[in-house]
Formats: sequence, structure tokens, C-alpha cells
Amino acid sequence: MTPPALALGKSMNPLDVIVISAGAGLHEEFIFRLMLMGGLSWLLSSLAGPKRAWVFALVISSLAFSLAHHIGPAGEPFTFAAFVFRTLAGVIFALVYQVRGFAVAAWTHALYDVYVLSFAGA
Repeated sequence: MTPPALALGKSMNPLDVIVISAGAGLHEEFIFRLMLMGGLSWLLSSLAGPKRAWVFALVISSLAFSLAHHIGPAGEPFTFAAFVFRTLAGVIFALVYQVRGFAVAAWTHALYDVYVLSFAGA
């Protein structure tokens, strides 16, 4: 992943890292876990049963999470390795969401992003 500051050609101060990471953690987990995974699981549970619906929602939301990082002008160029890595990260965040809840998943994502943005250029 190319951190936003690196993509823009400038460095970030620690406050920028925290704000960007918190925003990404909160917004991405809201979209991909709470809305997409939770919504798909709820919609499909009557058709496939709750367990199958949850697995299907986990897979779809994790693939969408990964794909979202490769689209748009700030998206990372697509590579199979990066896509698989982000899909697996989506699965991990989904499991955290399922076991511990939305807030813990959002904080986990935010703290991971702080780590990536802080040490990407090091």
C-alpha cells in the first residue's frame, strides 16, 4: 500500500497519521463489516441459513474490501499478492468484528494503519 503522503509526495506528521488511520479504520469497517457483511448476512440468512449466510457475507465483504483499495485515482496498482493480502486482512477484520464487535474491529484496523503509515517509509 502506498501511504497517502507518499502518494502525494510529502511527509506526514504524527497527528496526520493518527487522523488518517482513525478515519480509515472507522469508515472502512463501517462500510465493509457493519453495512456489507452485516447487511448481507441478515438478508441471506432466511435463504441459506445463518451460518452459510455469514460465511458468504464474510467472503464477499473481504473481496470487496480488497478490491476497494485498488480502484480510483488514489488506488494501489493491482497485483495478485496485494489483492490476496488485503482479502486475508478483510477476513481477519471480519472475524474480529464477529467475535469482538464493531468498535474493536475499527480500532484494530486503525492501529494497523498507524503502524503501516508510520513505518512505510522507514
